Amino acid sequence: MRSQGLTLPLLAAMALAAAPGNTRLVRTETQARALGIPAGGEHRHIRVRTSAGAGWSPWIDTVTDPESGTLVWFHEPARLVEVQGAGDARLMLIDPGITPRLAAPPAGTPVILGREQWCPAPFVCPKSANPSATRPTHLIVHHTASANTATDSAALMRAFWELHVKGNGWADIGYNFLIDPVGTAWEGRGDGVLGAHFSGVNTGTAGIAMIGTYTAQPPSRAALDKLAELLTWQAAKYELDPYAQTLHAASGLELNVISGHRDAGLSPRASGRTECPGVALYPLLPEVRSQVCLATPGCVPATGRPNSCAASEAPCLSRFGVVNSASFDARPVAAGSIASAFGAHLAGLTAQVNGRNAPVVGESANQLNILIPAATEPGTARLQLFAGATAKAERLLWVTETAPAIYAALNHDTQGLNTPAAPVSPGRPLTLYLAGAQSNLPWAATLGGETAERLYLGPAPGFPGLWQSNIVVPPALRPGAHPLTLTISGVTSAPISIQVN
Repeated sequence: MRSQGLTLPLLAAMALAAAPGNTRLVRTETQARALGIPAGGEHRHIRVRTSAGAGWSPWIDTVTDPESGTLVWFHEPARLVEVQGAGDARLMLIDPGITPRLAAPPAGTPVILGREQWCPAPFVCPKSANPSATRPTHLIVHHTASANTATDSAALMRAFWELHVKGNGWADIGYNFLIDPVGTAWEGRGDGVLGAHFSGVNTGTAGIAMIGTYTAQPPSRAALDKLAELLTWQAAKYELDPYAQTLHAASGLELNVISGHRDAGLSPRASGRTECPGVALYPLLPEVRSQVCLATPGCVPATGRPNSCAASEAPCLSRFGVVNSASFDARPVAAGSIASAFGAHLAGLTAQVNGRNAPVVGESANQLNILIPAATEPGTARLQLFAGATAKAERLLWVTETAPAIYAALNHDTQGLNTPAAPVSPGRPLTLYLAGAQSNLPWAATLGGETAERLYLGPAPGFPGLWQSNIVVPPALRPGAHPLTLTISGVTSAPISIQVN
């Protein structure tokens, strides 16, 4: 990556014989700032620790990404790297160097920092000599599944270039643009260039990657605002409706114009499934679409669009009509929970999601409450409604791991509903019933701005698709109404009001 002759080679990739416990040791005679594992193979849980020669760092746990390759960033330079669980995968030690301090950019510099900013001399990381052009019809959001704490983003960009070009064998960084955790945008392949980011169905897409791992925490507000800014620019340039759902020709799916990487997974043409852009980022895409729409002249918000089933005389599913049953939240619905599907002439129909039976637990002419099968994979899914064996309506919907939404709160001592007439005492438990939870993900509860003690989160006994959480009201909370939210793996529910005496 540096010009030839200036330094010793920056890349050291040595696969030694596997030690007991599938532990491999990799060395470099210089130093490394990252471990790269090229794309391919299968998802693996790996552990990595490093040493500069005296003692070992704490273990870093991560899951490999067969689609884009895996980059594990080190907090300190290392000469020895120990890896557990990687099998016989190729291991690359990468030293992207330290970025020299640059002069302040002149006024009017674009908000996207180009290659001259992240790969200044003496570094060498050229663009593809023969890039292919594409006109985006869909804008795809990613996360890089790398460190959230790296402070030299330019060096991290060079590390991605090393992994994607020398590891994966790609022509350039796979993404068109990247955004770091502090909200700085970086140019990858650039505008209108065919990328390598959407599970092999890349034609007609632009890929924007949020640098970091967003499986248990969402991106910063600054990073999300920058994402909305780049999406607004791309939507305006290519005349895209931020709220539209249109055919993506390469995948054969009718996708949201602003989609997540995982949305390619339902297509038989895709190379595989992925959880990208992360449990905590994917449910934020409706909020991002709304932000882009507000910044786009002439864009009509989803709530202002006509009911697509209004004039239907046959069973019909509304285009924006599959939502969380507890809050009617427009975010993706959660596998294993109850969702509400709205439309027309729905009574008496049965449901399937991706070919699996989805039990109907409540119905009317305009609404079906269905249990999304727990085995439904995150991303784009297909909801079909049947009368007997005949399919009557279908619609794509979007599924995520967790989408917490609270139905009701009960005072545990009385098992009565918490109301102004029946408040809860400080220091006493509350029983919450909710949709969109998972019992194997990190969670927290906040009541009146205070962290509440957690007692339990799991399925509600005897009620498929319903979840239960037990918490303790903070002892110092004053009397009155206080907002309560649950956060599961970085995804926060809409607040409900709790009365405290």
